[in-house]
Amino acid sequence: MSFPSATHAKQVAQILRRIYSVGFCDEYTGNVSIKDDGGNIWLAKDSVSCREISEKDVFCIRPGDDFSKADFPKEAKWLEGIYKVRPNASAVIYAYPPCLMSFLKAKKLPRTDLLPSTKYSCQSAVFVKKDENETISDKIIHKAQLRHDCMLIEDGGVLVLDDDLESAYMRLFEFEASAKLDSAVSKLGSAVIQSEKHMTMYMLRNFPNLEESLTLVDDDMSAKSRKTVCSFTKELCKNGIFTPSDGTLAMRTGDDAFIISAYGKSHADFDEDDFVYIKNGMHEAAKTPSRSAELCRAIFKNNRDISAVIIARPTNLAAYCVTHTPLECNGVKTKSIPFGASFMQPDLTSREFADKTDALILENDSVICVGHDLKDAASIISKLEACAKNNIINK
Repeated sequence: MSFPSATHAKQVAQILRRIYSVGFCDEYTGNVSIKDDGGNIWLAKDSVSCREISEKDVFCIRPGDDFSKADFPKEAKWLEGIYKVRPNASAVIYAYPPCLMSFLKAKKLPRTDLLPSTKYSCQSAVFVKKDENETISDKIIHKAQLRHDCMLIEDGGVLVLDDDLESAYMRLFEFEASAKLDSAVSKLGSAVIQSEKHMTMYMLRNFPNLEESLTLVDDDMSAKSRKTVCSFTKELCKNGIFTPSDGTLAMRTGDDAFIISAYGKSHADFDEDDFVYIKNGMHEAAKTPSRSAELCRAIFKNNRDISAVIIARPTNLAAYCVTHTPLECNGVKTKSIPFGASFMQPDLTSREFADKTDALILENDSVICVGHDLKDAASIISKLEACAKNNIINK
């Protein structure tokens, strides 16, 4: 998601429509806010349709405004309080993701330590209880001051905050993913949790040892492939294989040449320019390739029949990763490998596909699926996720 020229009002409207479209809020619930460099707070007006909201439906609170005005949105006062106690935060999202709302109804938090991605994005999650001696708004502000970035609010919804709107949006999806995963794991078996040391190793793993090239130019094959990988990325998001915050796709375009998802980009708004061209160990300038780039390069180098790689952690497959449960799926050859192997020993990991293995299930991490082309790889991971889902439902 990128807003290089969008107004703040446009950003708020765009994300609120996006949250509505994925079922994270009803038509007249939820809100998105941004604090700009001048201290102004932009948020949706009350009783505005999240489905049809436009720039004109976004309210601006300026420093020193009188909050007694009748037309101020109901969230205005506590949003100002959050931004005051968290001066580095520039975005707050208030929504109702369905799985998190189930946990809210049960008055408990989902486990966020099952995967490194959810652990470090949602480790400060907290349940905000009602209190006769303190308003819920004051409690929210207090929790924000204590650096809680994910909140389940009793008799309310889900709140996330972050340094910018794109990060807050992806954090919301990570928080919902943790709830979905916790629910799936509870049906499948006992979770195996990696140590704090290993989790930290994952999050601090190096970026690919690839040289940035100012002269590298796409070849014809790569240029044509961008439209294909972009289309597949959006389809995988639509089918729940990718989320806006998670998933990597790589496609071979030539000898030691491929394109791969960029790092830190929201998949929901990926366009053709959000893929990085890599050739002979160099990547195109001004872009950061996925941290799985070295692994994908090794897979292509050591397996000449593989031309596509998809790395993802859809809910049900992730439950198998977390519980270290073997997965058998007719027509798909899978293999489990230890946590950390994919980024500590990418060359060795890539050779696991030499015996025609279709997918590697990485403990407490993700699933790597390969194919002769993207359609083949996408079919494999979709089939595996459907199989895993069916198994869990029938437990």
